Amino acid sequence: MAIEEKVRQVEALFDRLEIEIKTFQSQTHLSCNAGCGKCCSTPNIDASPLEFLPWAFHLFLNGKAEETLALLNNTTTKNCFLYQSLSVIEYHKGSCSNYRYRGLICRLFGYGANTDKFGKLRLVTCKIIKEEQYQNFNKAEEAINKQT
Repeated sequence: MAIEEKVRQVEALFDRLEIEIKTFQSQTHLSCNAGCGKCCSTPNIDASPLEFLPWAFHLFLNGKAEETLALLNNTTTKNCFLYQSLSVIEYHKGSCSNYRYRGLICRLFGYGANTDKFGKLRLVTCKIIKEEQYQNFNKAEEAINKQT
């Protein structure tokens, strides 16, 4: 399969996922706080090369692949390369510098679920959302468990 086709397939998956996430957000009223970058500024988040293939291809098409590779090779941070903090002092506040090309892990965080040891679905989200949006969070967890 040609690289262009792989990129299109990943982008098509992301487009479908975006629709699902928007539906989930509208039904649960859960969302990340504006300007919060706490999860993005956490080091050593696992991501696959495939989820960043559209970004890499975009860089290639725009003549920025070599330049970006050099920057990546010279960075010492273990945080996401795309994350831009507001300042050194407020490192946990910021945003994605290329939101359209963020990875799958970024897209799913806060809107996915896993199964706990009792077989119950548990919404995977951050402490900030759990505490600041606790009513919506609890309703969302109840709703996803009714679906099973």
